[in-house]
Amino acid sequence: MSAPADTTPARAADAEQAGRRVEEVLERLAEHGDQEACAAAEELVRTLMEFYGAGLARMVDLLAAERARQSAADPLERLLRDELVCGLLVLHGLHPEPVAARIARALDSLPGRPVELVDFDEAAAVLRVRSTGSGGCGCPSTDAAVRQSVEDALGCFAAEVTEVRLETGEGPGTGAAPDQPPPGSGGGLVNTRQPAARTAATAVRAAGLSRFLLPRPPAPERCELCGAPVAEDRHRHLVDTEHRSLSCACTPCALLFEHQGAATGRFRTVPTAT
Repeated sequence: MSAPADTTPARAADAEQAGRRVEEVLERLAEHGDQEACAAAEELVRTLMEFYGAGLARMVDLLAAERARQSAADPLERLLRDELVCGLLVLHGLHPEPVAARIARALDSLPGRPVELVDFDEAAAVLRVRSTGSGGCGCPSTDAAVRQSVEDALGCFAAEVTEVRLETGEGPGTGAAPDQPPPGSGGGLVNTRQPAARTAATAVRAAGLSRFLLPRPPAPERCELCGAPVAEDRHRHLVDTEHRSLSCACTPCALLFEHQGAATGRFRTVPTAT
């Protein structure tokens, strides 16, 4: 009986499409939908992010406990070498390794190891790497392709890196030799290539879904008549004489009710302070 086909690339492609679809729907709701529907949709996405984030945390805890009971293969190591799982762990801040080890994994995952580590400025989030000469002829287009491959790998393993600087030629550096695994790379185990999974993990970061892990920003003040945004600390108000309440209003709406008897006298503009 033949082994089942590997469906990981298809699932990864679906994940990328789903991430983009979520952003498109939210943008469309924000542009054309009412404010309550938009807020409800964003709350749904936040709930889902929290849900599968908790699932990932549980997965790490279970595998770590299993590792403590076994002396043979390390199941957690297999997860940490998987680009899609690693990307989700990084997205939620659940990856158990420091950024230096994850950078080493990212570089170790590149076919032929076209670059070596020079240094990483954690404060500036800038990574410097040097070309080993195994990635092509050294022309600008090749250098750009190498840099792009490094950035794509970092999108899965070390999203903290915001800039990659590629150096060419010989020179002093602190990186490991090209034929040796850098420290913290998991014993030099080469990560199984999953191009579609890498694309999906990078898309998750690029799509801005990480913003749903942050507390929701306060809703902006809006005119209660037309819904237009108003300045939080300086906008007009209307007195609703029927319900005996105060309503926020934009300047155009406030001007409509400055004259006595406007709108049958229900709303009255609160005079501005002189």
